[in-house]
Order: sequence, then structure tokens, then C-alpha cells
Amino acid sequence: MLLDIAHYEGLHAAVVVIDSARRKYPELTEGELHRRLGAYQRYRGLRVLRRAIELSVPNSDSAQETRARLIL
Repeated sequence: MLLDIAHYEGLHAAVVVIDSARRKYPELTEGELHRRLGAYQRYRGLRVLRRAIELSVPNSDSAQETRARLIL
């Protein structure tokens, strides 16, 4: 679950997973991800996951590309 990744692995890991999902499933727009997240109110990792969604892009080619983008 993305909340677990955000909570236990942190922001960069969450962005890598979201970038990968958005590339594979183009219907997962930033707005759609935020809409789906709206059902969760008080979970550990929620704040990190919201930020990860904002930092994600739909056209990342690899995990390494995402990590490099986040470092820069």
C-alpha cells in the first residue's frame, strides 16, 4: 500500500512507486490520486504521500531517473 511505503520508506521511495504507476496507468493523474487519497483522514504517511503525489510525473522512464530528479 502506498501509505505504508510513504511511512516506512520515505518520500523518495513513494515518488518512485507513484511515477512507475503513473507511467503504466495514464489514468492515474495527480488529481485522481488525490481524489482516491481523500478517503483516508488519519494515517501515518499521509502527509508524505500527498507530497509524493505532487512531486510525481507521468513520464519518468526509470526509478533512477526519478531519484536523480528528486536530488536535483
